[in-house]
Amino acid sequence: MKLLFLHNKENWAVHNVGKLWFDDVTSHNIEYRNYKELETEFDFDQYDYIIWGFLFIHKKFDYLKPEKSIIVIHDPIEIFEELEQDPTVPNWEQLPMNPERIKLLNSCKAVITISEQNQNVLEKNGVKAFVIPTMSLLPSIDAEDIKDESPKVISVYNEYPRKNTPLMMEVYEESTKDLGVEFYLKIGSEILSEEDYAKLLQRHNIYICTSYLEGGPIPAMDAMHQGCVVLTTDVGQMK
Repeated sequence: MKLLFLHNKENWAVHNVGKLWFDDVTSHNIEYRNYKELETEFDFDQYDYIIWGFLFIHKKFDYLKPEKSIIVIHDPIEIFEELEQDPTVPNWEQLPMNPERIKLLNSCKAVITISEQNQNVLEKNGVKAFVIPTMSLLPSIDAEDIKDESPKVISVYNEYPRKNTPLMMEVYEESTKDLGVEFYLKIGSEILSEEDYAKLLQRHNIYICTSYLEGGPIPAMDAMHQGCVVLTTDVGQMK
């Protein structure tokens, strides 16, 4: 069987999820492609199934063979259009889904999501979804390598509205100026080598997530693998 997994950036979150799920699968041929590099007339029919790394990729191509489509939903903004415009919408889990989006998802071969939070919302709206969790691809450090030392805080994120940058900066300002805590923010989409990324996390012992909405987030799991305590809002897989 030949499968195509579409992502949006090499060695970034969605691509890494694909590698986590499928790199050890030997019974099928898995091909990873960046959807931004494909022409709109790309021959999808050469594959038995297309795994759309997130819903918005499918929307771009408007692929008309749902029976060959497996759609992955990471983040609540893929479920509700309202959250695309305003991630601070209160009680968003009670929102009704767009009927056309429900119809699309129910017509596909399968819908995969990464958190029980998303699964519950989808099934409340009549969409069956399978949960396949994500996790860090980084090797875990040994417990004896975790040191008892003063707080050294880190966060890794892009400046999307759902990341709640104002709250992060408030925590950062109070931690550094009022408490004198060492605090490092890796902001943006620069990809470090696995070794450099692991070493960066290992130099800290607390990871902060302030997001309104998340699927994972995977960086918090990366930090746990490197011995960090995680302080987070009640989002995604962090539940």
